[in-house]
Amino acid sequence: MAHSSPFHGLNALIETYGMIPPGSTVLCACSGGADSVYLLHRLYLLRERMGFRLAAAHYNHQLRGEESRRDEAFVRRFVAQWCGPAQVDGHELPGVPLYVGRGDVAAQAGELGRGLEETAREMRYAFLRETAAELGGALIATAHTADDNGETILLHLLRGSGLRGLTGIRPVGEGLIRPMLTTTRAQVEEYLRLYGLPHVEDSSNRDESFSRNRLRWQVVPELEDMCPGFARRTAETAALLRTDEDYLTGLAEKAVADLLPRAGTLRLPAAAVGDLPDALAPRAARLLLARLRDGDTDLAAPHLGGVVALCRGRDPSARLDLPEGITARREYEMLVLTRETAPPALEEASLPMPGQLRTGEWTLTCAAAVYQGEPQSGREFWLAGAEGLTVRPRRTGDRLERPGRPGRTVKKIMIDQKLPRHLRDTVPVLDSGGRVAAVAELGPDAAFLPRLGEPCWHITAKRKGEYFMLEKEIQEILFSEEQLAQRVKEIAGEINRDYVGQEIMLVSVLRGSFVFMADLCRRIDLPCTVDFMAVSSYGGGTSSSGQVQITKDLSSDITGKNIIVVEDILDSGNTLSYLLKVLEQRSPASIRLCTLLDKPERRVKPVEVHYSGFTIPDAFVVGYGLDYAEHYRNLPYIGILKPEVYGG
Repeated sequence: MAHSSPFHGLNALIETYGMIPPGSTVLCACSGGADSVYLLHRLYLLRERMGFRLAAAHYNHQLRGEESRRDEAFVRRFVAQWCGPAQVDGHELPGVPLYVGRGDVAAQAGELGRGLEETAREMRYAFLRETAAELGGALIATAHTADDNGETILLHLLRGSGLRGLTGIRPVGEGLIRPMLTTTRAQVEEYLRLYGLPHVEDSSNRDESFSRNRLRWQVVPELEDMCPGFARRTAETAALLRTDEDYLTGLAEKAVADLLPRAGTLRLPAAAVGDLPDALAPRAARLLLARLRDGDTDLAAPHLGGVVALCRGRDPSARLDLPEGITARREYEMLVLTRETAPPALEEASLPMPGQLRTGEWTLTCAAAVYQGEPQSGREFWLAGAEGLTVRPRRTGDRLERPGRPGRTVKKIMIDQKLPRHLRDTVPVLDSGGRVAAVAELGPDAAFLPRLGEPCWHITAKRKGEYFMLEKEIQEILFSEEQLAQRVKEIAGEINRDYVGQEIMLVSVLRGSFVFMADLCRRIDLPCTVDFMAVSSYGGGTSSSGQVQITKDLSSDITGKNIIVVEDILDSGNTLSYLLKVLEQRSPASIRLCTLLDKPERRVKPVEVHYSGFTIPDAFVVGYGLDYAEHYRNLPYIGILKPEVYGG
């Protein structure tokens, strides 16, 4: 039979898919194992007839000590002995050049907090793609066999994969070619015997702690006994399923053709995905996410299902955090997909003592203090004996001994704290005379802890990255965090003087005033109670509708009490005019209005203001509790929102 030939399958697959166009360059990955030796040798013999150039590549993962070094040495000898210059039809063909890469997979896996197998694959393919690019865009050939394909399909089946996973390994895609997908291991062994080709065995392939190896040595042989030709039949089934998958993906592509971004942030109607049939919706989600990260995505079926559920759900502010730094969220009828961008680099610099330093996405403030027993944290800490503090990124070997815990490397502590890898080199390390005194996010070293009553340095660390994505949509900062804090202090002082010896009740108008009232309440020295109301005249827009309604009333009686209504912004006056009339009818002893922001240009109804923070122009402002579509409340300052964000 044709399939029994160790030559037929490879040759036929190359021709069927047009894998190797004439004049192209092929980079053959060679580990030294039987499959890769077969592939390299077959391509070496076919290069003249098919008209392509050939190069070989080997990646040393440095995982198996002497065995890894043995494999690299073997590949070097094999390429030199079996793939050297050759005379073909009276002219000489050059030998096959070999490119060797090395990487510390174990160290990288520890750094990333990932498994060895996954990390090894990523590093290997990164090396292959870099080498292929250096060769002018070479095709990368890998030695995946029919048996490998069968094992992959079984693994996907066991993990609950959908149709896409059951299509197995694709013969062609993303610069990769796999000419051996119809070639079995038995055929490979026959070919090696025929040509007398040597190879090496990877001892880890016998380690049955790996799921693939258990399938290979325990499950697949049983299936072969039950169904001779299992690998070949599985490959044929995968090819049929691939046809169905490609058809459905094509329909999904048409459905979202006008919505596919190249990179960055994508906003689209949630219905564009949610209203698609169940067979197409997850595929549409995959296409959108893949284009968002400018390449295919390995997100699993549950992740894609989560995006679809987000689109079909009724929660107007739902959010889903996905792998690969992707966030999906609902903004009412819109689906917003974003991918986390790399934070700005942290540069080494001296911290003024006292003073302030901005570096990367961090602001560090240093002030002289006397330690009063305050709790130490990663964002606020007190240091004694620290002189000449230098702020820098972490270095290999940096250690930190946190109070009550044994000393460990900063890297390991960051991994334990589940700090994302892309953020680790952006976290400030405070260095005192070559020793780590503190690390932002992690706190101080035990050696620098002050005693009660001891003069020390008070350090605060604030990271911009917590609202980095939001800040890109801010046109201008009106009032800084420091300006807000100072004005709140002044307003509280006025209230303390006006109500000396009296008790007051603060009534917060939700939701925009909650941050302002919390800060204000803590600055008031009088007996004070709080309550909350929710009154709305905005709906989902940016200007008042004039229609006012109470959506949450007070929970307590205000009869005979001194009431201060705390509002975030006084705009048209419609809302507050209505609210004040309602409260006056409940017989309080007194009632006054305190607003953080006053926008007189928009006034429609007159409202008496007793305490005002700032007068602002006619602009749409957010931050410090104020929102647009329930976002931006967490900004520590007040800024003007870019008109294009809200369609202004």
